[in-house]
Amino acid sequence: MKRLPHYLIFASISVLALFLLRNGSYVLPVPDGGELHPSPPSLVGTLKAVSANDITVLPKGGAPPVVVRITKDTTMFTIAGGYVSPERLVLEGPVEVWFTPESLKNKSDEPVAAVVRVETRKVP
Repeated sequence: MKRLPHYLIFASISVLALFLLRNGSYVLPVPDGGELHPSPPSLVGTLKAVSANDITVLPKGGAPPVVVRITKDTTMFTIAGGYVSPERLVLEGPVEVWFTPESLKNKSDEPVAAVVRVETRKVP
C-alpha cells in the first residue's frame, strides 16, 4: 500500500481546519470538559519524542512522524482533565493535538500545538 507524503496529510488537515475556522466553529478542548463540543483533533497518534520545544507524533495509519512545536501558550492535559508538563508526558502513549488557528492558516512546515491531550502522565 502506498503511503501519502507528510505534506499531503498536513495539507488535508489544514484545509479542513481552515474551513472550520472560517465558519467560526473551531473549538479547542478544555481540561475539564465544557459546554461546547471540541473540534476534531488536528493530529491523533502515538507520542514518540518530547523536547523542550516540540513533540514528535506518529500519526495513526502509518504516516511519517510529525514534529509539532510547543510553546508557553500550549495547554497540555490528560483525558481525565489534569494538567501535565512536557517532562511528564508518556512516550509511546496515545496523544491528540489541536493546532493553533495561526498554524493552520499559515500551513507551516512545523505546526504549533494549541492543545495536547494525552491518555496518562508519568507519576512523580
